[in-house]
Amino acid sequence: MKKAVGFSLFLLLLSTVFLLVLASGNTDPFLHFLNVTPIESLLSATDQAKLLETYADEFAFLNQKHGNTIRSIDESAIKLIQAEASAVAIEGNGLAFAALLEEIGALRFARAVTMFNSNGAPVGGGASPLRVRPDQFEVRNAVRTTVVPYGALKAQHDIDVTVGVTYPQSVDADIEVEAGEILKGYKITASVSASVSSSISGPADFTEVKSGVYATHRAGYGVLFGRIERYTYDLYYAYTGELHSHNEIISIRDQNAEYYTFLVSYGVPTYLKHARYSTCYTFSSKQACITSVSQHPETYIN
Repeated sequence: MKKAVGFSLFLLLLSTVFLLVLASGNTDPFLHFLNVTPIESLLSATDQAKLLETYADEFAFLNQKHGNTIRSIDESAIKLIQAEASAVAIEGNGLAFAALLEEIGALRFARAVTMFNSNGAPVGGGASPLRVRPDQFEVRNAVRTTVVPYGALKAQHDIDVTVGVTYPQSVDADIEVEAGEILKGYKITASVSASVSSSISGPADFTEVKSGVYATHRAGYGVLFGRIERYTYDLYYAYTGELHSHNEIISIRDQNAEYYTFLVSYGVPTYLKHARYSTCYTFSSKQACITSVSQHPETYIN
């Protein structure tokens, strides 16, 4: 009896989500459905078990690091995976967190298409909830492609701290990508943002950026990590079979922010030392340095 009641509530929740999508006035109800439906509602028990088995090493690492046991993949587990994917993208440790996110992303899209076309019925089976506007839209010809693999996408210059200065509290960096912004050669459809906090202090006296050149500041940047995906699909009126719209979406997925600092010597020219290595880069000005790091953070942190 309790299982029946629980399943009924689950169907009611999914039905409510679907109705909100239809009532929202969004011209692309499928995209909204994809964005608001939690991953645990999309993945079947078989999907969950396969992911946990295939990426057993990755989940064992997370369980050991965070002192808990991940028995299923939900949005909180994905946050942990995203954080590790960002670290591995730079430092590498042999664990396939980016591949795990990629597989979850592919399943999320495919299962969302199936559930949307059944008007919110759970992927694992069961009866479809009642439809207030039955079969109004149907997704057809859906294709998902990763166009930029997981990695550092963009940086935001946060603060410059002079020699010998230590900030008594952490600093916050907000990184935003606006709708219509060109990122890695792709025009992003919807805006995204991420935030990160960190402590930072200025360099010690006579700290070298390169031989004979002393640092004037330590520069802090928030770096946005993620993956860029392209979705193409058609929305049809299921009653008539008429095409409603053809859609192409360029979306940033699994975004996560990390904080990086660089030793810099501002002037003409300006010098910046790699975040992890001794490599030093030369720029015509401070602004040229900031622009380059912001647009190509992977060059200076990988």
